Amino acid sequence: MTVQIALRISDDLAHQVDSLTGDRSRSDLLRLAIEQYVERERRAEIDRRVAAAYAETPQSAIDEWGSLDEWATFGAAATMRQLDEEDGGWE
Repeated sequence: MTVQIALRISDDLAHQVDSLTGDRSRSDLLRLAIEQYVERERRAEIDRRVAAAYAETPQSAIDEWGSLDEWATFGAAATMRQLDEEDGGWE
């Protein structure tokens, strides 16, 4: 099912819309703009909810699995050692 919406815009805005339509109709262009706006707002709401959840229960640097920074440092050092072994290291 679809709903028809009457919309009044200024002549200037109508001319700007017309310059952007290309092969599309005004209706197609406005429908696309509304869809993109709704999607952007939906994603912003998800972002707000995620941020609120992290604010409510922040992650700590160290948890039951250990320190993420230490694992990252360890992983980087191991990778560098492996690369040095493969290419003979820095000279």
